[in-house]
Amino acid sequence: MVRHATKPGVHGKKRGRPKSEYGTQLREKQNLRISYLLKEKQLSKYFKEIGNKADAGNLILERLERRVDNVVFRLGFAHSRKKAQQMVSHGHFMLNGRKISVPSISLKKGDILTVREQSKENGLFKDIEARLKAAPALSWVVYDGGKKEIRVVSSPAKEDLPKAFNMSLVVEYYSR
Repeated sequence: MVRHATKPGVHGKKRGRPKSEYGTQLREKQNLRISYLLKEKQLSKYFKEIGNKADAGNLILERLERRVDNVVFRLGFAHSRKKAQQMVSHGHFMLNGRKISVPSISLKKGDILTVREQSKENGLFKDIEARLKAAPALSWVVYDGGKKEIRVVSSPAKEDLPKAFNMSLVVEYYSR
């Protein structure tokens, strides 16, 4: 297979336009939205709740990291965020003793997320110990393997937030 420097077709040799400032902001916002599997309305709602605070970008990332589906994914219960959303939606987890099926619930300090007793025998949780050891540990949650319990001990620190996104561009996009 031969790789060419131009796009295929008649118009491939034309030079592309540079991205505008708006286009760059939009692309970064879409990357964030797609990575966390959010609808546009959900992400804009988070920005409306935060408002025009000085550290809005980090506050948004903190809120996204505290979502139940994200915690399940980050700890290694699921291989992808989509799978984590599905696990929560199918009712495999309990939050503070109550069955939950909403993946967008935000965890607070002191919350306890457990695997339901009926789900522990499910095939999803058979090799869970090996997967949890392979996943990087989160400093703001504690996992108890015996009880299959996740305890939130604090909010995510700045160091725990992902650095993959340029949040200043996303904040600028939403402050239009």
